[in-house]
Amino acid sequence: MLHIASVLWFLAGVCKRRLLTWELPRAGSTGLTRKAADRGLANLEAAGLVAVDRRRGRGAVVTLLGLSRTEAVDKNIIRT
Repeated sequence: MLHIASVLWFLAGVCKRRLLTWELPRAGSTGLTRKAADRGLANLEAAGLVAVDRRRGRGAVVTLLGLSRTEAVDKNIIRT
């Protein structure tokens, strides 16, 4: 989960936007397998850090969601 999160937040910074398209070739170029990338996206989505619109035959559209520090602590994403 940390690997894909790092890649997504890096891409968001480079592209200067919070809405990204995640495609399978990108997963391979980052050292992730498709299964690991899908699992990481699902975990990030369950944690409330991203919203994912999965489209058959096309790249998933990932929206990075903002969390306040309090919400991040409540979800055990960061420690105080």
